Amino acid sequence: VWTAASSPPTSPAAKASSDGAQEEPLLYHLRGVIVHKGEASHGHYYCFMHKHGKGWFRIDDETVTPFDLETGLVDPKTSSS
Repeated sequence: VWTAASSPPTSPAAKASSDGAQEEPLLYHLRGVIVHKGEASHGHYYCFMHKHGKGWFRIDDETVTPFDLETGLVDPKTSSS
């Protein structure tokens, strides 16, 4: 689950040294998400992409629109609010 943030979400990843000892975790910044909506045999793909200094965008076929993390992560079909 994402929360609203001014920068992309981050995720730590474990890193082991050559001798197997645990080192400081690497930190990854989420830059994009690919979404498939539909069934395994058919459906539609779209994506979300973060552009540094510009925010998030939804890219769907021929349209690119700004995406607000605070309000855009709620699916109106499943939300009770």
